[in-house]
Amino acid sequence: VIEGDLPDLIPEPGEVDKAFWFKLSDLVKPESSSTEVFNIGEGSLERPCISFDGHTLWGISYSIFNELIKQLCGQEIGVVLTDNFMDRFRP
Repeated sequence: VIEGDLPDLIPEPGEVDKAFWFKLSDLVKPESSSTEVFNIGEGSLERPCISFDGHTLWGISYSIFNELIKQLCGQEIGVVLTDNFMDRFRP
């Protein structure tokens, strides 16, 4: 949990498209999870993703975040988390 002003995030252009802060509680909502078709080169892939505030988290970012939530909560993203989930992150 970070309180107060958040530092600016400056992505490395060759590695990251954009960087932004988000509330963990917004990403673990079941309604944020879905699958989406992504065009890659001349093909396309249907992959799980999280959509929120005009952003889409997918691919390796999705996998890393999903693993983090599994480690913290014992559940994967896209499932209803217990009401006290965010209490784990409060001082």
